Amino acid sequence: MRNIKKVWSLLTYHWKELFLFELIYKVICYGVAVPLVRLSISGIIWVTGFRYITKANLWAFLLHPVTILLALVLLFLMTWFSMIDISTVIYILDRAYQKKGVSILAAVRFSIANTKKIFHPRYLALVGYVLFMVPFIHLGLSTGMINSIVRPEYIAERVNDHWYFMLLLYGGMAVIVFFLLRWLFLFHSFTLEGTNFHDSKVVSIRLVKGYRLKFLLVLVILELVLSFLYWLVSLGGVAIITLIGNIPSAHPVAGSILYSVILVFLSVIMILFLAMAFPFIYSVISVLYYSRKESLGEEIKHPEAKEIPKKPARRFRALVLVAFFVAVGVGSVFLYGVTRGKYDLLIENVHSVQVTAHRGISEGYPENTIASFRGAYEDGADWIELDVQQLKDGNLIICHDKNVKRVTGVNRNVWDMTLEEAKSLDVDGEPMPTLDEAIEFAIETGIRLNIEIKPTGHETNLEEEVVASIEKYLFQPNCVVSSFNHNSLKKVKELDPMITTGYITDVAAGQMEEIEQVDIIAIEPTFVTESMVSAIHNEGMQVWVWTVNNEDNIIRMIDHDVDNIITDRVPLVKELANESRTGNAVAEVVEGVGKLLK
Repeated sequence: MRNIKKVWSLLTYHWKELFLFELIYKVICYGVAVPLVRLSISGIIWVTGFRYITKANLWAFLLHPVTILLALVLLFLMTWFSMIDISTVIYILDRAYQKKGVSILAAVRFSIANTKKIFHPRYLALVGYVLFMVPFIHLGLSTGMINSIVRPEYIAERVNDHWYFMLLLYGGMAVIVFFLLRWLFLFHSFTLEGTNFHDSKVVSIRLVKGYRLKFLLVLVILELVLSFLYWLVSLGGVAIITLIGNIPSAHPVAGSILYSVILVFLSVIMILFLAMAFPFIYSVISVLYYSRKESLGEEIKHPEAKEIPKKPARRFRALVLVAFFVAVGVGSVFLYGVTRGKYDLLIENVHSVQVTAHRGISEGYPENTIASFRGAYEDGADWIELDVQQLKDGNLIICHDKNVKRVTGVNRNVWDMTLEEAKSLDVDGEPMPTLDEAIEFAIETGIRLNIEIKPTGHETNLEEEVVASIEKYLFQPNCVVSSFNHNSLKKVKELDPMITTGYITDVAAGQMEEIEQVDIIAIEPTFVTESMVSAIHNEGMQVWVWTVNNEDNIIRMIDHDVDNIITDRVPLVKELANESRTGNAVAEVVEGVGKLLK
């Protein structure tokens, strides 16, 4: 209870200064710094001479000397920006501990001077600590630019499906938590005692010794309290708006205004919450730091910041004010674009996204079989995605893996089998179909095919045989030939320019619209942005995304106007595609809260 009072005292003594600093800093961060980081990444791509980044040229781009140099500069700047935030908050809290006054400008100036030493090479390890480890202290509430790990959906699914990946993931998190506890007071020593990175770690380890479990429990409780408060305030705000009155669906304009108010309200709540959550976290850590120093009888050092003369101070305030309003303007435009799509909230969208069944309907049916293709057709899929490989005798078989053990239980490589041998195997009771059989099924049902070519290095004339099968059935208007291998698509175009081709990539950045000899670019959804989709559309190409099973990602892809969603969940995608875009999503939140209140 005594420590709770100390936390409250630290937090409230200079609460105005803490709130104002964090509000301005967070707005500048998310309104200016984040867009600048994204712009910087695009700039690195341009400077290195790459027009676009895909899996094929990713390593060449990452290992380019200019990329390495500029990436290091960007990471150091991001670290510095984050450390100024942390150091300023710790300094203001220290002034509160001493019951002394504080100037925001003096605190910021002190932090800038104190943290600029991180540009020395010996502080390289600190970059990784700030950007990748510190956010775990406050689960995304920190100023750290990398406050969450974005995993592509297909990688997340693989991790969730394999226990050893999950073990590795949680093991890694345990290691991070271990070091975070050891270095819990690193920034306090760095800021208040002026120690270097190594000595700050030593000080922290000494203070934490014997108290790790206690401190871990304190941090867990702290995070739970903050999370609970945030969701309580957010849901309370939506509930209040819901109680104001239900807007009839016959009044879409009024409904649009209500939904916009809700979105703005939630955004404001987020900004205000971030403005005080961060100081709250460090006020708790500060109390723990002071308590340990006192119990060990160690001297607590209190740095003094130099006051800024009036004239420079006025200039600095003016600069901050300009930056604040620029950030608000940029952030507002960004928020408007995100929440309103292409300025058509609650207006029926003419563009209709198509749905592709990934390997047929692989949930409930054996993948890449006629049975799964029929299931996809019955579920209303517009397209079926299937994988084509070449057998030993030159025939084309539908199979995803190079080795058929996963689907048949028999340990054989596709390229080592003849058609007769392949047909003797079964996939959960269903035979492995040939490409011709798949095309015949498509002609029978009217469904279209996304034929993915999967070169293994053992084929002889894979592209020629695929084109021959398509031409035999005059199937060009009803299919797409896709591949991760751009050279395979070039061959297909040379053999038959009438065939639509799609380049698949799990990494996408830069000017993707400049990829040549393809009609479609199939992108992993993590890398898809509205501007990228627009640029590709402007070049007359389509954007397909794969493999999208997460509901939030599906909605985001629909909002971004992609042309085709490849999924294992055809009914869900079709249902979401038929709903209004952003407006309905917010309406569901309001409706759900309203039901809870009845």
